[in-house]
Amino acid sequence: MAEKQMSLESLKDMQVMIQNFCRLEDGSLLPDVDLRQYGFDSGQLVSNVTVQELCVVHKGLRSLDLTFCKLVSDVGIRAIAKHANRMEKLVLYGCDKLTNVGIRDMSLSLSKLVYLNLNSCYNVDDISLTIIAGGGWKLQYLYLRDCVQISDNGVSRLAQGLGKYLKVLDLKGCNNVGEFGDRALRAVGAGCIELEELIMTEARRVEDSGFIALAQGCMNLHTLAIAGCDDVTRKGMHAMLKTTCPLKRLKIDGCRKVGDAEFEYLHESPLQSTLTSLELNHFSKLTDRGVGAICKALGHRLLNLDIAHCPLVTDLSATIIGNLCTKLRSIDFSYCGHMTDKSIHSLARTLSCLTSLKLDGNPAISSRALIAHAGVELEFVDMAVQWLGYQPKQAVEKLITQKEQHVHQTKQALLIQSALRRKFANRIYWERYRSRLLTVVLPLFQARVRGVIQRKRHRLVMERIMRNKMATKIQAKYRKYFALHERIRVMKQKRYIAFRNLQALTIQRLYRSFVHRQRTEAKRVLRANELLAKTKEQALKETRAIVIQRIYRGHVGRRRTAELDEARRKLRALNALKDKCARFIQRVIWGKSGRIKARRRRWEIAHAQLMWNSARHLQRVYRGHLGRLRFERFRQAHILRMRMEAATNIQRAYRGYRGKLLAAVARALRILRAKQQFYAVEIQRTMRGCVGRHHFKVHKELETRRRRKIKAAGLIQRIFRGHKGREARVIEMELQQLDSKARPLILQLKHHEEDAVKLAKLIRQMEDVEARMTDQLFHIEREYEQCKYTTSKYTDSKWVTGVPQRFLTAFLIVRLKDLFDHETEIHRLKFIELQKRRAEMRDLEFAIAFARRELIPLTTGLVADVKRRRMEALRKLVHSRRDGATKIQAMLRRAMVRYALYDPNKDFWVRRLDPQLSDDPYYYNYQSQETVWKIPLAYRFFGDRYVP
Repeated sequence: MAEKQMSLESLKDMQVMIQNFCRLEDGSLLPDVDLRQYGFDSGQLVSNVTVQELCVVHKGLRSLDLTFCKLVSDVGIRAIAKHANRMEKLVLYGCDKLTNVGIRDMSLSLSKLVYLNLNSCYNVDDISLTIIAGGGWKLQYLYLRDCVQISDNGVSRLAQGLGKYLKVLDLKGCNNVGEFGDRALRAVGAGCIELEELIMTEARRVEDSGFIALAQGCMNLHTLAIAGCDDVTRKGMHAMLKTTCPLKRLKIDGCRKVGDAEFEYLHESPLQSTLTSLELNHFSKLTDRGVGAICKALGHRLLNLDIAHCPLVTDLSATIIGNLCTKLRSIDFSYCGHMTDKSIHSLARTLSCLTSLKLDGNPAISSRALIAHAGVELEFVDMAVQWLGYQPKQAVEKLITQKEQHVHQTKQALLIQSALRRKFANRIYWERYRSRLLTVVLPLFQARVRGVIQRKRHRLVMERIMRNKMATKIQAKYRKYFALHERIRVMKQKRYIAFRNLQALTIQRLYRSFVHRQRTEAKRVLRANELLAKTKEQALKETRAIVIQRIYRGHVGRRRTAELDEARRKLRALNALKDKCARFIQRVIWGKSGRIKARRRRWEIAHAQLMWNSARHLQRVYRGHLGRLRFERFRQAHILRMRMEAATNIQRAYRGYRGKLLAAVARALRILRAKQQFYAVEIQRTMRGCVGRHHFKVHKELETRRRRKIKAAGLIQRIFRGHKGREARVIEMELQQLDSKARPLILQLKHHEEDAVKLAKLIRQMEDVEARMTDQLFHIEREYEQCKYTTSKYTDSKWVTGVPQRFLTAFLIVRLKDLFDHETEIHRLKFIELQKRRAEMRDLEFAIAFARRELIPLTTGLVADVKRRRMEALRKLVHSRRDGATKIQAMLRRAMVRYALYDPNKDFWVRRLDPQLSDDPYYYNYQSQETVWKIPLAYRFFGDRYVP
């Protein structure tokens, strides 16, 4: 019994291995192996031994999935690197025992690997990324989700090493990336030039420099999801929205410094032709204005819009989205606290293809409003279970595709019908037009041609008569005019000669005065330059004198100091000699007095008196000598001080004189410069005033012209709208009159359409049943063929009893044959019934099309006839008004000519110009003494004919 159980377990293991490792057709090994599925099917944990055995047996392995194989460590990875070196795709999702050792083995051996998934590998750190960046492979797809030890350093090294190959980089859950800035993002933008997808939804900090680097470096980026954008400002967002990357999905989380003005650049951005999904979470300054700018730029392509946690967004945004984003399928308004039921009504009326709507955190939203639109206006949604709002129906993409196909087919059918009706209508129109040409237009044209010929002959005769009369009048007028103008010409010539002489004298006088002023100015400038040169020369001399005095005083002071030092040295030597002599004399005298003290007492007083007198005499002589030396020093110092004071007084007087002279020159120059500055300012002020008045005049003319254009455009639009409104009203009245005639046809069409909807629903149900039965027959037939060619005694099957069960192969072949025949007969009957229903559907569609063809020409012909009659009436009205206006203008012109011709003062008008009053000319009549600013009619028709 134990042996039998072991054999059953081994057979089961063998079956699992065949299903997961081999092809069922030829038994060869699969290049793509999923060890996770193998673990589920076999009930065993995948370990390093399993991986090693697989890699040893199957060295041509191209793809391996080790998702959540917790027992696989660096040993298994080493086996993969050693034996399966042709690996192209490796999934290590959740292999938390993987370390840098295994990653190093992979980087050295798997040179053909392009896809690597390291999600939830918690031991992967910056060193691991450094190893990956330095490997001998060309990784294109790298997934690092929830690798919490990764930081900016590792990402920067990765971008530098694999930047030119990497296409997908997923860093979701790596919350240490961007901790101290966006160095990682800048490195990715600078190095990963082929990057197509970047996910950093939990980055801590992103700045403008990171956004700018991505926008300028990753030119193939089509998916970007990034968070931690609190420090991103208008500069970074402007760079991202102006990028030329073909972005299809853009997700930005937490831009609290970005407002509405940044999204107004979207209408000039290349993103409006590529972006289909936009997610802007936690944009605290985003309002309805920003949402309007987004929808205006991206509304024709946008499929997904997420503006959750935007507290300033209101119901107006929902209305804007509904009107502009007609293809939108998914919307997220979570925690936009100002949303009400009005938003649901707006979206339900306009977005028929909506499949998902999230409204969590909006207390004003009621479930009643959501239930009212689910399945009615919004046919592709159900009430959501996990959030407040709507969720997609099952197989929603198939339903949307079927609806789009139905709408497209309906449009094409209508286009074909309209083309055929247009063709038939054109044929009928041309036949009627030809008949009208032959019966009405051609006779009328012949009559008009005859009338034109007769009028032309009469006009020629009248022109000859009028030409003769006018020639006579012209000759008389010309002779009179020639005589008058000859006389005027002679007078003007004489006056011109006198005027020319006067102007020549004036020019000469002005020129001479100008030449004299130029010479005077030249002499004055020359004199000023000479004075300035003398002043500079005198200042140079003074400077040199001061330098010489300073040098001489320094020399005298140094010599005097040397003399005083020599005298002080001699005095000190003399004092020392005197002290030495005095001590020697005292010693000799005291010795002598001591020796003779005993001998002669009476000599002591005389000797002492002698010593005292001698000392006083010596002191008097020495003090007299010192006094005379000190007095000599004082006398020399007093003489030097007196000389210095005299020199200082002389210099002060001379400098004062030169200073006054230079001050006078500087004052004259300052006055001259002030005058020049004043005149320059006056000239500039006058010129700026002239230019400003000219610019103001031009601007005023342009503004007047623009206002006239706007007023004219408004008038034209008002007239055209009035015309179209009246035309629509007339058409509506005509349609109301024909409503009673077309009522039976409309009711019949409605009845047929209701029957067609019911029958179409039944046909779809029958088609689903027929498809399931066809699939079931295919599987039964395939299992029957497998049983016929198998050599095993027992075979598993679920088609006999409805559940998987093991049968004898011979018994199973008989039962499958009977089941196949029975199901084939049922399928044939169902297919015949389906064909009958389809025939009924075609008959109903033909009846509906026939009713529509009967109904549409009534309204189409009515509208065309009403428009034609109204156009003819308007054309007649316009022609009559134009003819009346032409006659009135002709009469007015004739009256003006007659008035000017019979005016007695017509030959005395002259044109004058007074620049002091105005730049425009005025007109003066010498006979009537009349002055006018508007051009008189006589002057307009006859010109300046008066000669004073």
